[in-house]
Amino acid sequence: MTIIAGVLSDTHMNCPSDRFQKQIEACFKHCDVIIHAGDLTNLSILEAFQGKKIYSVYGNMCDSSAFSSLKREL
Repeated sequence: MTIIAGVLSDTHMNCPSDRFQKQIEACFKHCDVIIHAGDLTNLSILEAFQGKKIYSVYGNMCDSSAFSSLKREL
């Protein structure tokens, strides 16, 4: 079985915009797993990846909710 992973980081957004959601759908539609490598800024960004397995770490630009919910490293 092949698993396709998509990787991104440094989204630096407070919430997923319509434009961001469309870009995510276009770029990651065939991915099974998403790896967000930090600086998502706010946990709501992960909502853009509904239905996918997500691995994410916090970065130095993340707010307190992301900082307290995510690990420093995978």
